[in-house]
Amino acid sequence: MKKIYQKIFIGLFIVPQLLFCLFSSHLNAASKENRELIDFESVLQTGLRDKPEQFKKFYDDHIPFRSYLINTWNTGIFKVFHEATDDRIVVGKNDGSLASTWLFYTLDTEESPVKQAQGLFQFSDEKMDQMYQNMLKNQKDMLKENRQLFYMYCPNKETIYKDMLPDYVKIIDNQTRTQKFSSYLNSQGFTDFVFPVEDLSETRKNIQNYKKQDTHWNEYGAYVGYCSLIHQLYHGEYDDFANDAQFSSTENVPIEEDLNNMSGVKNVFLDTAINWSFHDDLKVEETTEKVNTNVQTDTVCKDAPIDKTLLVIGDSYRTSMIYYLERTFTRCIFMHRDEYEESIIDKVNPDIIVMESVERYSDANSLKVLRSK
Repeated sequence: MKKIYQKIFIGLFIVPQLLFCLFSSHLNAASKENRELIDFESVLQTGLRDKPEQFKKFYDDHIPFRSYLINTWNTGIFKVFHEATDDRIVVGKNDGSLASTWLFYTLDTEESPVKQAQGLFQFSDEKMDQMYQNMLKNQKDMLKENRQLFYMYCPNKETIYKDMLPDYVKIIDNQTRTQKFSSYLNSQGFTDFVFPVEDLSETRKNIQNYKKQDTHWNEYGAYVGYCSLIHQLYHGEYDDFANDAQFSSTENVPIEEDLNNMSGVKNVFLDTAINWSFHDDLKVEETTEKVNTNVQTDTVCKDAPIDKTLLVIGDSYRTSMIYYLERTFTRCIFMHRDEYEESIIDKVNPDIIVMESVERYSDANSLKVLRSK
């Protein structure tokens, strides 16, 4: 009997390995986990004492059919309990079908979009003044070089779609910390910024402007943000050009999105796809360069209405605005703020600099120093 158990145990260990080797070329086993899996090279490089533990982690990460087992488990939990197995995901409301469920991103820190939507982690008066003073310094430094500096805060999805958060998420303060900071800047007479909460809240009545299962706005939301930026920059002078766009939407489309991937739920979620047209006749020359883990984009549009060079220093929210901005300015450079160095300003020689960030990082954006001297 003992030998039978041994054979069963060996079979359970070996057979899945053999099956996976035979059929892996026909399977989509790519990991959707939001982390780097342990590779065998790291096992080899680990010291002898820690090698068994590291090998166990490697095996756990590469067990046959791992992604299918994880996806099946996560999908089952979501369908039965309407919950996510990843603590960073808050499962929101839907319109009556699981496929239309909104997912939101949360953390245990003050950068949590959900906690910010609740009105938690407000800025102190001292912090707001510190942010404002740094923005003033940056602006004065750029004015000395005949450059215009502008700040843009892209609202969290949780701020615009607060009503789709689950009922157990209680709102403590209807004003987020960045909304209060926006009011503070206005009270100081500082107007070289845009925080398009009202525009996005109003236009969502027409077309969905954030992705249901992602942390970002969609192409329409980015367009609304773009229009707000151009209006504030030029006080309405180029509104006719910016408003010359056509948008429509297609409901219930399977789209791969970041929170969808993090959830591990497969073949359930559907979202709204955006179809758009915006000065498609304008020819744009675009080059991209990989800088560390980020992409820097340089565009030229000779027939753009604004004959200036624009430098956008921002985060992932900037990428959806590229299509609109590159047709508005004769030259644009889009870079991630993590790759910023002072020399980039001298190299690019921009007329306008836009410091962009998603709302949850508005303090880091405001406190970033452009010139150290």
